[in-house]
Amino acid sequence: MPANGQTNESSDIISPTNKFLWFMESTNYVGQVDTNGLSFRLEMDNLDLRKTHCWIYICNLAWSDQKLQTSKRIYYWYDSNPFPRKDMKIELIDSKGQPVEKTQMGKQYGNAIDLKQVQETAKRRSQKWRTGWARTSGFTPATANWPLTSFNPIELFVPKEAGEYTLHVQMPLIQRVGNDEANPELKIIWLPEVFAKVEIRPEDIPLENLPATNQTNSPAK
Repeated sequence: MPANGQTNESSDIISPTNKFLWFMESTNYVGQVDTNGLSFRLEMDNLDLRKTHCWIYICNLAWSDQKLQTSKRIYYWYDSNPFPRKDMKIELIDSKGQPVEKTQMGKQYGNAIDLKQVQETAKRRSQKWRTGWARTSGFTPATANWPLTSFNPIELFVPKEAGEYTLHVQMPLIQRVGNDEANPELKIIWLPEVFAKVEIRPEDIPLENLPATNQTNSPAK
C-alpha cells in the first residue's frame, strides 16, 4: 500500500543562483519502506545551472541480507530506455493544497500500464536473449540503490506565483512473479510515495506564467 514519504536529515543545501531554478530544501528525500522491503529515493540536483533535475532510485533494504535466498529476490521489468518513465505519478501541490497546472509534457505522466503489452514485449526480449540477440532478459533484481528514471520538474508544471510547494512522486514497478522469463506472469507494485518541499522564488516564475494582473504594462505615451 502507498505510504507517505519522509525526508532525511541531510543538511547539504544547494542554492541556485540563476533564474528558473527551484530551491530544494534537501538534496535527498527517502520514502518509507513498504512491507516488501522496497522504497525509493528522490535526489534533486541543482548543480547544473540550466535546470533543476531529479533522479529516482529504487532501494531494497533486503538486498544486503546475506540470508536472503535468490528465489525470494524481487525481479522487475527494466526497460532498456527508461527515460522518462511516463507511468509514474507526479503532482506539485501549492500551499493551499491545490495541484498546480501541468504543461503538455507534464500531462503525459501518470499513464496506465498495459501489462499485456509489457508481457508480449518481455516474451520477445526473452527469445532474443536466449538466442544471443539481446544482452539481458529485460528483468533485473531490485538492488540496494538502482536508478529508475529522471525528470526535470520545471518542464512539467506551470506555477503562477512564488511560494512553498510540495512535489509528490510515486513510482510503479512491474514485477515478474516466478522464474518463467519466456512467458512471465506480471503484476504492478507501487513504491511508497515520496514528497519533497520546493520553494519557488518570484524570479523563478517565467513572465508568461504570471496572471495578467501581476504583469506591468508600459506607461502610455
